[in-house]
Amino acid sequence: MLLHAKRRWPDVISEELWPFDLKLAVDIDNYTPGTRDLSPDEIFSGTKSTKSHIRDFHPFGCPVFVLEASLQDGHRISFHHGPPCAQS
Repeated sequence: MLLHAKRRWPDVISEELWPFDLKLAVDIDNYTPGTRDLSPDEIFSGTKSTKSHIRDFHPFGCPVFVLEASLQDGHRISFHHGPPCAQS
């Protein structure tokens, strides 16, 4: 996963991210159902999960953007916000 991300975004992905890559690989392995239709996590805990954790995983190393608080609250982007246009 780290090699793929490094190939896609070489300027921002570094080897310092390998612990996060390893943790994601272990989490994917623990929550992926096996031959008995149970994940290792469900076998260990003895309970069947009602929620699929696989849907919560995202590709490793993808760029992520955070919305400003006003956009998270449902407000629109104001195109008239900023410096006025130069007039000749």
